[in-house]
Amino acid sequence: MQERQMSFNKVCAKIFAHPLPNWFINWWSYHGPTAKILPEPFLKLYKEWIKVSPDLNKLYHDDHVCWMEQIDQIYFFIEFSIPWIHKWTPEVDFTNEQIPCLYRIYYNNFWDKLMKIDPTTNSSYGQEFLDLITQTIHTYDTTALKELAVDNSVRHMARRISNLDGDKEELINNYLNEVRRNLLLNITHYEKSDTSMRSETSDDTQDDTKEAPSGPTLKEIKDFL
Repeated sequence: MQERQMSFNKVCAKIFAHPLPNWFINWWSYHGPTAKILPEPFLKLYKEWIKVSPDLNKLYHDDHVCWMEQIDQIYFFIEFSIPWIHKWTPEVDFTNEQIPCLYRIYYNNFWDKLMKIDPTTNSSYGQEFLDLITQTIHTYDTTALKELAVDNSVRHMARRISNLDGDKEELINNYLNEVRRNLLLNITHYEKSDTSMRSETSDDTQDDTKEAPSGPTLKEIKDFL
């Protein structure tokens, strides 16, 4: 009765091509892993990832999914195809009526090999997973900041910044710098365009036109920004 059954599991990220069915979430509650089995390097990245994942933000803000603790762990393991070891053992116990019954106890463990050092590369076997997660977090974070720069709603910008990790003052400065760069590029473009147009029409223009009121210089605009 002490025989154990063990399996190596890994879910392909292509499953996201369709919405996750309810039966899959129920299956995961018995056979799927949780963040508790993640070693420290993976756990640290997981905590960063949940703050910038666009899929989780969409589920929370657009689809109003509130039961996020299990959902975000499912998405994390699937998005990066992180493998785990699943096993179960048969146990004999008694019901409340003291009737003997046979049932299973399920266990999920992290695949320890991912944390072992590969002698050929002198890095862990799971370094490829760590690099992929790190790069994905950076991409999500950068994309979120760029989206802030094109959104004119101050209320929306404040909500998005509040959802991002890091120093809020620094995030605001990064956003303002992005707006400043875009504004200066457009100002330079229009200045060149206006100068070119004036040079093309200068021969046909009389000198008795009134002088246009002087506006702020580019330096003054820079100082203001």
